[in-house]
Amino acid sequence: MPKKQRKDKAMLSRIKVDEGYGTYQLMRVLPRIERGTGVQRTNAEGVLIYDLDCVYLPPEGEGELDPLRVKFAGTEPNIPANSIVRLLGLEIRPWSMGDRSGLAASCDDVQVAKPVQSSQSAEPSKSRSES
Repeated sequence: MPKKQRKDKAMLSRIKVDEGYGTYQLMRVLPRIERGTGVQRTNAEGVLIYDLDCVYLPPEGEGELDPLRVKFAGTEPNIPANSIVRLLGLEIRPWSMGDRSGLAASCDDVQVAKPVQSSQSAEPSKSRSES
């Protein structure tokens, strides 16, 4: 398949998420690290990439809490852990690699929607544990 068609097909498989359905609680912000090198990944424009570990909080009575890791390229968000956030431009993309498949999430921007209530809020973790 020619490259242009592959790109068009990939664009069709992106699902834009309605910002008004449910909310997200930010648990931590981690730099996305390249395996084997330990260097932080960048996008095609050279912008640093971060993983936002969030919990999806569905509207009252409509589903379950779900963990969600969202890729974000930009300046490292300075948002306290447990803050309710808006994930602007959130997109979900299905992926498959051999016999594995899943969903990948990315957003254009992250903003605080509701600050942490407790005065003892934890700072977002800045390190990634080795697996």
